[in-house]
Amino acid sequence: MKYLDFLILNAKRKILDLKNYNSVSTHKSNSVNLYSQFLNSGDLCFDVGANMGNRIDSFLKIGAKVVAVEPQPKCNEYLERKYPSIKIEKVGAAEATGKAMLNISSADVLSTFSTDWINTVQKTRFKEYTWSTQLEVPLTTLDLLIEKHGLPKFCKVDVEGFERR
Repeated sequence: MKYLDFLILNAKRKILDLKNYNSVSTHKSNSVNLYSQFLNSGDLCFDVGANMGNRIDSFLKIGAKVVAVEPQPKCNEYLERKYPSIKIEKVGAAEATGKAMLNISSADVLSTFSTDWINTVQKTRFKEYTWSTQLEVPLTTLDLLIEKHGLPKFCKVDVEGFERR
């Protein structure tokens, strides 16, 4: 993607974000209502695939203790600045420990370990995005996260096609 195309795409996203500002506020209060069906104050919550933490605000408003699991360094830097009270695991979650190549998307929310998922969505709903950078990252398991942090009352998983790994 050319730099100018990238700038235009980002400008279009920002315009859409501004148009949807009121609906975003509504979404946040709706997600507090949604997640409060599963979480109470003091409950432990895992946010696997936390990205920039768009669910963390809701979890914290409920009073939950949050462990964010996120392999992208850019996202982790943001999470550390915005949410100093949460624990952050800078890893991917999988069925076994080890390392894997993370495919970084031009939209960080679409980054994934799954090349099959990329091949599918790149032909349809996400054809304007690219996955041109790869980064080797460590993997852990939910079992090891539970050993380290305790059994969560709720676990949100959003890993762009890597759920079965």
